[in-house]
Amino acid sequence: MDQLLCEARAVRQKRTYKLGEALAVVGTEAEAIAKATLLNAQKALVHIAFSQRATNKVRGAADAGLKSRQVRRVPKGGHDARGGQHNEPRKDEGEDEGGGCEGCWAAQSARSPMTTSARSTLKDSPAGSPCWRPSWSACARKWA
Repeated sequence: MDQLLCEARAVRQKRTYKLGEALAVVGTEAEAIAKATLLNAQKALVHIAFSQRATNKVRGAADAGLKSRQVRRVPKGGHDARGGQHNEPRKDEGEDEGGGCEGCWAAQSARSPMTTSARSTLKDSPAGSPCWRPSWSACARKWA
């Protein structure tokens, strides 16, 4: 029993020593940070960095200059909801969707490989079909 108590005390002393080292490091870091933020310019930089990170978390906190831009068009990726690629016809939907991954816009034909239901959803959506460009060449012509 004595030996067990001695081992427990030894473990406790090691833990206390390590905790003391950790607290000393924390104290040293706190002193270094306090010295680094003595100037008002340094304090302002820290404030700006943290406020920019927090603007997306707090509703209405962003200035007009910090707001994100509106996204008008987003390319559809090459994977469907089931995790497969659009490079072979879907047998379960009874429609040949055409070949090629949708992400490969340059090699894609003008026919959209979207399913019929997805096409009707885009037509009925408020944004409508202008959000979807069937081929890379259509985008290139628009922005050229």
